[in-house]
Parts: sequence; C-alpha cells; structure tokens
Amino acid sequence: MENIKSASLMTAIKTPYKPDGDVDLESYDRLVEAQIKNGVEGLIVCGTTGEGHLMDWEEHLMLIAHSVNKFGDQLVVVGNTGSNNTREAIKGTKHGFAFGMDAALQINPYYGKASNAGLKEHFKRVLDLGPSIIYNVPGRTGQDIQPDLIEELAKHPNFIGVKECAGNERMGQYEGKGIACWSGNDDQSFEGRHRHGSHGVISVTSN
Repeated sequence: MENIKSASLMTAIKTPYKPDGDVDLESYDRLVEAQIKNGVEGLIVCGTTGEGHLMDWEEHLMLIAHSVNKFGDQLVVVGNTGSNNTREAIKGTKHGFAFGMDAALQINPYYGKASNAGLKEHFKRVLDLGPSIIYNVPGRTGQDIQPDLIEELAKHPNFIGVKECAGNERMGQYEGKGIACWSGNDDQSFEGRHRHGSHGVISVTSN
C-alpha cells in the first residue's frame, strides 16, 4: 500500500464515449497516456468524473480491467467500486481486485444516511476485501463521515486513507494522527498540501 500512499497526484480520469454510448477505449487510452507523460502517479477509474455512477457493472469493471492490463505497470490504478448498496459494493470490489486493481475507492452509502454503526459495518465488509481509500464527499452523499469513525476504520490493515472533501482543517487533523489524506477539492489542494500536510490531491482539474 506504500506505493499508493506515495502518490501525491492521482487523476479522477474522464471516460470518453462514442456517439452510440459505448466507451471509447482509443480516446481513453490517449487520455491516460497524456496523464503518464505529464507525471501523474495514479488513476481513479470510473469515479464521479468518469461517470461510474451511470455505468452498469459490466462496462464499469471492463474499464478497470482494461486500465490495469494496459497501464497497471506505469501508475497506480484505483477502481471506484463503492456503492450505496453493501452487497453491490462487495460484488464490484471483489471483481475489481480479481482484475488486478491496486486499491478500491469506497464511498459511504448515500441517500439513506446510515447510522454510524451501519457505516462501520459497510466499510468493514469492503475493507476486508483489499486495500481501500474511503471517500468522504458530504456535498454529494448528504452525509459527512465523522472523524471518530475514520479513526476507527484506520485500524483496519487494508485502510489506506481518505479522499476528503470536508475541508483542509479536517485533513490536517487526520494527517496529525498518521492517517493519509488526499484532497478531493482542487481549489483547496495547494493549501491542503503545503499548510495542512495532506498526501496530495485526487484531481479533476488534472484531466
């Protein structure tokens, strides 16, 4: 997991589509090659920017597998295999690791706003499957994952860190306790890195 923690710039890569709605793999490959050429150290595949929430599992996992097979020896591949449905998150994450992704990005169950006990159980089940980054984006999920829960999850051997969108002070708090954080907000990432000590950024702008 240290190779992931050492990646200070990871791109939430876009997914290009053909007019018929199929994923345009040739255009995708050109995008990834440009990322590698410009020094990006990791990809988030099928994240929000990559429209993973609009894909079925077949194309979602196809793109993760393709990314691993073509580029996995050149940069870190993190598959967004989270879901608000725990069983679906488990299914997607199992397949993602079978296809060779380095880590999973796991969001909290959205819309339903689970209890802390429910969140803990959800994350425990996906963390049991392999290395994972927890994604806290309360502006989209409607629920802020609280620091006490993150600190508890950080004890799990497969916990890598947090993609945090709740502000730089939160990231500074985590980093002070040895919890790796990447900013999920491009406009805050410079200050987050240089004033609050974050590991880096999972960026949209770097596309």
